[in-house]
Amino acid sequence: MNIFPLVVSSLSLAGQPRIETRIEPLPPESLSQRSDRRIATDPWAGMPLKETRVKAKVEGIVGRVEVTQRFENHNTQAIEAVYVFPLPANAAVNDYSFRMGSRTVRGVVKTREAARATFQQARSQGKTAALLEQERPNLFTQSVANIPAGQSIEVRIQYDVELTSDSGRYSFVFPTVVGPRFCPAGKVIDESALKPPILAPGQPNPHRVQLELELETGLPVHNVRSVFHQVAKSTSGNTVRITTDPDDDVPNKDFRLEWNLGQERPEVALVLDRQDNGGHFLLMIEPPAVPDSSQIVPREVVLLLDQSGSMDGQPLSAVQQAARKLVERLRSVDRIQIVSFADAPRRFSDTSLPVTKQTRRQALSWIEGLQSAGGTDMKGGLLSALDAPPRGDLQRLVCLMTDGYIGNESEILQAIHDRVGDRTRVHVFGVGSSVNQHLIEGGAKAGRGTAFVVPIGKDPTEIVDKFWSRLQSPLLTGIKLDWGGLPVADVEPQELEDLYAGFPIHLSGRFQSTAKGTLTVTGRTGTKKVTYKIPVDLSRADATHPAVGGLWARSRIGRLTLPWAGDHKDEVTDLALQYRLLSPFTSFVAVLDSVTVKDGKSIRIDVPLELPQGVTESALPYGTARSSLGQPISLGSAAIDGYLDSPNSVYLLSDGALDVPAIEPERPNSPLDPMPACGGAFLRIDTIDIQQGGAVRVAQVREAIFQKRTDLESAAKTHGWSTMDVVLEIDASGNVQVAEPAMLDSSELKGEADLERILSSLRLAPQGGQPVRLRLRIGFSNVPCRGLPSVEER
Repeated sequence: MNIFPLVVSSLSLAGQPRIETRIEPLPPESLSQRSDRRIATDPWAGMPLKETRVKAKVEGIVGRVEVTQRFENHNTQAIEAVYVFPLPANAAVNDYSFRMGSRTVRGVVKTREAARATFQQARSQGKTAALLEQERPNLFTQSVANIPAGQSIEVRIQYDVELTSDSGRYSFVFPTVVGPRFCPAGKVIDESALKPPILAPGQPNPHRVQLELELETGLPVHNVRSVFHQVAKSTSGNTVRITTDPDDDVPNKDFRLEWNLGQERPEVALVLDRQDNGGHFLLMIEPPAVPDSSQIVPREVVLLLDQSGSMDGQPLSAVQQAARKLVERLRSVDRIQIVSFADAPRRFSDTSLPVTKQTRRQALSWIEGLQSAGGTDMKGGLLSALDAPPRGDLQRLVCLMTDGYIGNESEILQAIHDRVGDRTRVHVFGVGSSVNQHLIEGGAKAGRGTAFVVPIGKDPTEIVDKFWSRLQSPLLTGIKLDWGGLPVADVEPQELEDLYAGFPIHLSGRFQSTAKGTLTVTGRTGTKKVTYKIPVDLSRADATHPAVGGLWARSRIGRLTLPWAGDHKDEVTDLALQYRLLSPFTSFVAVLDSVTVKDGKSIRIDVPLELPQGVTESALPYGTARSSLGQPISLGSAAIDGYLDSPNSVYLLSDGALDVPAIEPERPNSPLDPMPACGGAFLRIDTIDIQQGGAVRVAQVREAIFQKRTDLESAAKTHGWSTMDVVLEIDASGNVQVAEPAMLDSSELKGEADLERILSSLRLAPQGGQPVRLRLRIGFSNVPCRGLPSVEER
């Protein structure tokens, strides 16, 4: 056998190294759309986030990405902008700064507690400050305090990311929006951080996203495809530049670019970061395919399908299409089971059934009848799919299809990890334009399976064929590494999962001195033992790529923070501080050293998000707030938190008496709710939840409260109320009373007698049926004015 020398380039994949492969029998004992949501010509000035610019450069298997978010304050008072946004789950965030005027402030990384304390102190002192926190590996909160009136701020985030490939097809993903998350009661302690306000239908959004990407692979690039965005492409040699179309810049779908390298793509890519005699390395190995003489064993295929409210419309349609194609590909020796879940799991049959013509017809009919509604009891669905005893010697393949819009990811990943053994694998299909990458990829890793993305509105045949082809391909199991004396340590991952043909091994680690040697990878496929010999050169003099160390540390942090990894907070914190990384326990904070807001008071504005493309309002968890746009009305010592209510808003209502959620019909434009001019007040009424009764009555209650607007505003000014939570009971005759003490910032409302008098005076038409009990949030806000020009700083 020939051993070809390994070409260690910079980050380029140029060069064509080869792996020595040896196959020998195993001893017997070892055999085990572009969106049509366009901006209005005169968008609301109250929206502080105007633009996100992304510049990315991909060299070989590593990408460096710079994200710039521009916030503007057109109000007459200072604001604090809070923005919840996504990044790739494997992003190593390593630099942070903001610029206001001619001054640039670079952030520092501190423990999460220390960073927040620094930010809060600066905010109270009237200093402009920015704080970046990680809520999930792919979910972050940006807080920018004390943006002065008439000023703009640009916040810059830098991260590195290791690219993934599948059968030589590489992909780069930049997510733009956080999907609404369903949080089971009592299961998500940071639930409030996962529920930013959502733009009401038709509400204008000035926030736009523009992306520039440069590919420098060192090899010819072919079949470049943007999955969701319109793009322009230019090529110069082996460098490809991609820019998104200015008319396709709504932040409601992931940017996902895919490409192939030339036919002679490398089987090995090694990237080094040398420091003195040691350093860090990244190693990607794509072993050649090997013949498999073993017969593919019969399988028990379990389709686990998400039919919750967030899957309404296009997502559920994509799930049904993909599920149908999987059913059509099953063999007569296989068995099938289908489990769907929303508020609770539902099974196609009591047990898995042999694949016959009749079973196939019944399964296809069952899939066709799925309808989306309700919450997302994903754990219940998983337990129903995984806890049933395996049948005979069948291999169980669970195919989970979901958008992943939940907040209890750790509980789900733990459940998968605990139930996967030698005979069970979980493969995850993320369905939609902006899936929860943390859950989709994490679920596949926990389930020792693979992850795929099924775009909505597109034929899923290609994805299903790729998945099915992978199941038929040789599977390399029991993978072991022998570094042959090479001075490497702390290699991540510590344990390698099964490897399908065309799916590469990604390794990272530290080396203690320069050396050359051979890495030996062994595994088994079918009845054969397979050995790969991989030459490794850690001695290149010009190998200095700072991204490598951070990517290794990010990979290690990812493993140490898995739900089943145990408590490693101190080790994770030390790693993140040493490598200057964002993590669950560390944050970035940047503070301008001078006072910019004299009284230290600013209005908090939570940046509202678009719903992901193809997702309807059925996805919204009960109580999700609409966009918070307005400037609060000053009421002496107190202020009413600002919310702006659209006259045509549609509200999602929870009705315990119904089997499915009910949607309140749109309120027509009426004299009750005219659109005020600049500075005019809006009455805001949000339905938090319905504890008893129906949606029709709730619509009447809201209209009746609007008629008491003047009395409510007068009482609010008298008592200094801010936004208040009120529980009302309405009997069948239309009588209204306040059922519980009204709450103001978790405290009992002062002057509640006046509120009870106003609300109890409501008169509703008699209506038969059970009484209605509901919780409302009531408040006022002003329409913002654009008295001061913004400061453009690009």
